[in-house]
Amino acid sequence: MLPDEKAIALCWMLHLVGDIHQPLHCSTLYSADRFTMGDRGGNSFSVSKPDSDTHTNLHSLWDGAFGTSETTKVIHQIAGSAMEAHPRGEFGSSIGSLADLSSWIHASATEAKQIAYGTLASTSTFPVELSSDYMDKMEAHAQKKIALAGYRLASILNAWAAGGTDGHVDSQQNVNKQAILAKIDALEQQIAELRALVLQLR
Repeated sequence: MLPDEKAIALCWMLHLVGDIHQPLHCSTLYSADRFTMGDRGGNSFSVSKPDSDTHTNLHSLWDGAFGTSETTKVIHQIAGSAMEAHPRGEFGSSIGSLADLSSWIHASATEAKQIAYGTLASTSTFPVELSSDYMDKMEAHAQKKIALAGYRLASILNAWAAGGTDGHVDSQQNVNKQAILAKIDALEQQIAELRALVLQLR
């Protein structure tokens, strides 16, 4: 791979590994009457926040659980709060490696069914007015998934930097720039496999 291709592959890895931790990126709701073709991961599922006349969709709500700011300061604050609430040790071996991508996706699909949709799935009146309890549970779960996604991405990047290939770090290997570039060469196939897994669950 050329340097620019490696950079693009790295961006895709960061984007997709992060995305699969948002439950509605790994699922869609079907129903016999309203969503015969699926609700596109909640994008067609109209909702309103408690005591608000403003409508949005379920997918966007989860995407913006902690706002949509792209400023470094705000992002660091969100990450810091997530790490403080959910230290790395909380997750233990579930952090895993790239070899566990399929299980990560299936876990998010299950969480979508149980948490993101939950009892909302049987709703027949739209937009659905969400309760304060739903909002609290969404934010708590989203924060946990932000922390987990961050730890998994860190593990993957550290492994590549140390000469690993699947997200496991060998402490005997040296960290250097050449190792990073060499291991990013293996990323193209891993990204293709990840995209295929995501498409299978849509």
